[in-house]
Amino acid sequence: MSVEVLDWGSRHREGLDRALGAPDELCSQARPFFGPPVDGPWWRFTLVAEMGDDPVGAAVAFVSHWHPHRLWVSVEVAAERRRQEVGTALLEAVRERCRADGRPLRGKVFADTPAAAFAARHGFKVIQRSRTFRLHEPASLASVDLTIEAPAAPTAIAAAFRDFYVSSHDWDPPGPITLDDISKVHLTDATLAIVVRGPSGEPLAAGCLFDEDGVLSFSGGPTDPTEPRAAAACAALLDAVPRPVLVEADDSVPAMLAALTARTATVTDEVHLVAEA
Repeated sequence: MSVEVLDWGSRHREGLDRALGAPDELCSQARPFFGPPVDGPWWRFTLVAEMGDDPVGAAVAFVSHWHPHRLWVSVEVAAERRRQEVGTALLEAVRERCRADGRPLRGKVFADTPAAAFAARHGFKVIQRSRTFRLHEPASLASVDLTIEAPAAPTAIAAAFRDFYVSSHDWDPPGPITLDDISKVHLTDATLAIVVRGPSGEPLAAGCLFDEDGVLSFSGGPTDPTEPRAAAACAALLDAVPRPVLVEADDSVPAMLAALTARTATVTDEVHLVAEA
């Protein structure tokens, strides 16, 4: 049975919900973008794959406010229709539609999965590794001359967290990010915001704690990864967080990885950010 790729229509929503089922963590980040096209500088579009008039997959592509140098793409196919060239048809259609824009595509896949193999087969290369660590009881480490603000003042955490985010993404440079952007995306849903300061009051690290149905997760790191006290600041940041907690850390933040290793944190999953050359 041949695959036909069509523009999104309102009739597709119910059929796709049935065909695709409950999304995993990565697909759940893209599903909210399924829908009619949006024009302008922050454009997006959704394509739907049909076999015999039944939707069996979808792909969405859009411009990211935070990382405008590449276009985001997500391809999802019904489990019973995988390995039938549905994903390939969707990706090729997205590439054709985005050709005039000129920017390369990027996406996320879990490591060592069929999705990762699909991305590699279609020319995507790993540009960053992001792992989630489970941190249990805090280690008894020597204290350092640092000040912990928990909870931190909204303006202080927004500025420090922006410095952390920008400095840890030189591999995929973000566009202009305002303090309001940080507040809306990272701080609004946080249950605790933390800033670690040096002896002179300078912010050395920042992070946010989230509670998702009783599961605590944490994101943060040094404001300047080249600062000699970055590792100590990350250690202090982690020691201020309740346990157990899940901590997301990219390979671009070695100071946080060192602090997690020192606390014998265990890896729970690994996500690769992949992109076209």
